[in-house]
Amino acid sequence: RQRVALARALAADRGVLVVHDPTTAVDAATEARIAAGIRRARTGRTTVLITSSPALLAATDRVVLVDGGTITAEAPHEDLVRDHPVYRTAVLT
Repeated sequence: RQRVALARALAADRGVLVVHDPTTAVDAATEARIAAGIRRARTGRTTVLITSSPALLAATDRVVLVDGGTITAEAPHEDLVRDHPVYRTAVLT
């Protein structure tokens, strides 16, 4: 059901798409394919992914880290992994 709902949302081709944890029930290989597919399908449009999945976060242009209801960092995934200990702990452990 989760993948069908995501496929429908992508097919609707809206200017803005908000998705919450679209890969919670899939294996790592499938998650990587879904992340690549979302990036490809949503090029040029705004997509907000609410997730802690490293595969999905790596497929984004920019990550906004919210800690305690406050934006504490904003950068590409790779930069946050390298430079932000709170982000690194939240996403990679």
